[in-house]
Amino acid sequence: MKGGTNAALSGSVKIQISGMYPEEFINLAADKEIRVWDMEVAGKVLVFSTDFSSLKKLKQMQHDRGFSVEILRETGFVVWLRLLGKRKFLLVGFFCFCLAIYYLSGLVWTVELNGLEEINRAEVREYIRDLGVYKWGKIRDLNLNEIEQNLYVKFPQMAWVAVDRTGTKISIRIVEKEYNPMQFGAVIDIVAEYDGIIFEMMVLKGIPKVEPGMTVAKGDVLIAGYRDGDNMINAAGSVKGRVFLEGYGEAALEEIEKSYTGRQQQVDILQLWGKKIPLSRRPRFDNYEVEESSTSIYSTNIVFLRRLYSEIILNTNIFSPAEADELALLRAMIAAHAQVEEQAVILSKEVEKVSLGEGMFGYRVLLTVETSIGRERVQIRGE
Repeated sequence: MKGGTNAALSGSVKIQISGMYPEEFINLAADKEIRVWDMEVAGKVLVFSTDFSSLKKLKQMQHDRGFSVEILRETGFVVWLRLLGKRKFLLVGFFCFCLAIYYLSGLVWTVELNGLEEINRAEVREYIRDLGVYKWGKIRDLNLNEIEQNLYVKFPQMAWVAVDRTGTKISIRIVEKEYNPMQFGAVIDIVAEYDGIIFEMMVLKGIPKVEPGMTVAKGDVLIAGYRDGDNMINAAGSVKGRVFLEGYGEAALEEIEKSYTGRQQQVDILQLWGKKIPLSRRPRFDNYEVEESSTSIYSTNIVFLRRLYSEIILNTNIFSPAEADELALLRAMIAAHAQVEEQAVILSKEVEKVSLGEGMFGYRVLLTVETSIGRERVQIRGE
């Protein structure tokens, strides 16, 4: 008879009985209502599991029946409580650990600053520190909306600010206002936005660096601005060129499509000297993706891990050879046309079938377009 839930709570014991025939003991156990499970027999030696109430009955009977009882292992919730009662320091340590986790969950472990380019990062960190946003600061005292407003006031170069909290992490996302070089007296050049061949050029201001018929690479200076004494002459004009754009697409007879269900679950893990202790259960997703972040508490010995599980559904799409071939061509066309500017004129289109492995289809689409290829850029010193 199995021990069941009652044995798991009240405790169970694995014992060894010697000096009595197995058949005689089984009859005795049935007569005295002694619970027995997981029995192993070797001659006149029996090894089995029972509960503590049955163990008391066996100890009362062993002198009368002439058999010996040896305890091999004790398990169960009651045994664990008894062990804690004997080891008070272990019990105190467990409660201290729980209190430490609760306390640490109310602190800022990580501060992320994203989007800074021109604004001084150290200056922003120093300012938000005065607002309470720093490692090991109290996270429950933070007013995120107020922090956003203060950042707008302190740094007028910020066009948009968002302060978010995820667990013990504070993320500050910043979008800076676009830099206008005209306001700061910088010379402006017109440079190539694409690789291509110049076919038409009109210079209003500045020094032309190319002429029709020349091949240019992305970033080459087309019309250069310059300084004339105290005067600043910015490049102005129009440059058109023939640009070659390429798109590639492929498809298979059998493809797996991934889609997100929107269900997510966060799992926290405490890593102590290489051993990982889960603080919450892993989700029961059949298919999922995992994003992991870590925060070091004490070197690499104590690390707090946070895993975000996102549930996904995997669907298998089956295509005929004709359908897969058509899909590959469509993907290549979309990839090529996505690069064409609205005002561009498509001069020609070439389609090339790419030889791939069995069950795979591929296409390459090459577009020749006429478009404006010049854009303004602050002059780089030395150009």
